Amino acid sequence: MALPVSLKEVAGELQGLPTEATAYINRRTGKLSFLSDEMKREVEQAEEASDVSGWMADLYPDLNELLESDDWLELPLAREINDYSIMRNFCKSRSDHDESITLLRAIKGRGAFRRFKQLAHELDVIDEWYAYELAAYKQIAADWLDAREIPYVDE
Repeated sequence: MALPVSLKEVAGELQGLPTEATAYINRRTGKLSFLSDEMKREVEQAEEASDVSGWMADLYPDLNELLESDDWLELPLAREINDYSIMRNFCKSRSDHDESITLLRAIKGRGAFRRFKQLAHELDVIDEWYAYELAAYKQIAADWLDAREIPYVDE
């Protein structure tokens, strides 16, 4: 990836990020990368390539640069993004009042995400949900990139 970065790609990186991982962007090149928390700990504790697991030894110089260079910035962590709020806002945004209430009831308590997606399929609004969710992640990414003066394009 090169500058300007693709807003959709940055949003996709945020959207698909496991809670036990960190995504990074290189402010000079726009390259995206991520490390699991386990990989990050191992690289941080290592003093040289031979100190890390076999397959990571070849990647050690790049992984170490990712953690040490000021050019690499941590993207927002998955736990910093309120997916539930995005889902709730989608429910509230529905023009059909009954549909909105039905969706809001589905997201109460444990299993909210599963119930929500099942109901969104049943109501045939799943594609609208995915578009809404992507737009929300793109806004989060745009705000973050703007704050760091990293140029992007929204294709």
